[in-house]
Amino acid sequence: MKENIFKQMLNHPEEYMLQGGGEYQLSSEMSFLRSIVKYKDCAVVIYGGGRRCEYLIHWLNKEEIPIKFIMDNDMSKHNKKIGSHMIYHPDKIPEKLKLGRYLVLVSTIYYETEAAEIIHTLLQHGMDYVMYPFAEQYGVPSYKHSWVSYYTQCQSELLQMFRELKDGKSKETIFEYVKTIITNCVYKGEHGKSCNKYFEEYAPVEDECFLNIGSYVGDSIFYFIENRKEQFEKIYGIEGDGYAYQRLRKNIAILPDDLLDKIELHNRYLDGSSAEYFKDKKITLISMDIEGMEREVMTGLKECIEKNRPVLAICAYHKPEDIVELPLLVHKMVNEYRIVFRKYAPPYNNQLGHGELVMYAIPREREIGEGN
Repeated sequence: MKENIFKQMLNHPEEYMLQGGGEYQLSSEMSFLRSIVKYKDCAVVIYGGGRRCEYLIHWLNKEEIPIKFIMDNDMSKHNKKIGSHMIYHPDKIPEKLKLGRYLVLVSTIYYETEAAEIIHTLLQHGMDYVMYPFAEQYGVPSYKHSWVSYYTQCQSELLQMFRELKDGKSKETIFEYVKTIITNCVYKGEHGKSCNKYFEEYAPVEDECFLNIGSYVGDSIFYFIENRKEQFEKIYGIEGDGYAYQRLRKNIAILPDDLLDKIELHNRYLDGSSAEYFKDKKITLISMDIEGMEREVMTGLKECIEKNRPVLAICAYHKPEDIVELPLLVHKMVNEYRIVFRKYAPPYNNQLGHGELVMYAIPREREIGEGN
């Protein structure tokens, strides 16, 4: 049943914008828009025929605000349609349409940097009122147009990944995560505690050798030491940013010597060649939070992963394709790995709470209750 609901959401996201609890409208001025249309005898035109335009059309349809046509400076879009709405280049609007009074809703992402030029173009073509409904003053969190495009256009791949998830909590997590992005509403699924990020859903081993890629200032290393009650074989901390690395070294230095002797820090960014260093290391746990480079670094660690079959705890929220491509990459490398998704508390400044999604890839021999 959940899969059918997931598919319905991908096909009709506007319905879930309202079902999401009504946290966000497109702007607080929808009644004002209806009033302009009614009392000023205006027709609504959208300027900008991209992904934001599609989003805007969904909202206007829900608010029963009719759309006359779409304008776009891209000549390749002239005389094409989005849904039932015709797109015209500003210089090629049919004469019969120039006779009306128009309210223009600007949907292009370039408005922030080219506002004066866009407004001049619209006024030059006789547009009476101009409004940019995505302005910060309306309090609308930034909409991830390219992400929504990926989820809707790669629907079959996304649903296949969803179908293969074995536990209900993973399915619920992915459903709520995608819903948050598609509907631009607050994440309403379960959040785990930050201290458990990377360290749950699998059986620990006494001689854990932890490769922490993207160590930042050491938070995950300290959580790991606490989680394992100071019992582990080795920690490799990898941090490429020079400033963060200096803070990492300073923070780790507070640990007692018996723990420091088991910690090795590297100031580098891993790639295919530098990952060779870990080819012969007995790594049992790998975590990554490296701003979208996870797939490339996993590929660089292919030999290490195939040889050691470590648990993988990989951040999967930096790119839209992460939730599809990271599980596929795991299955290409190793057999009998179970994929689990868990969501952790996002940073305070994340308005919608759609950060901190982790993909766990767990080998059969490390599953909880499997020979442990």
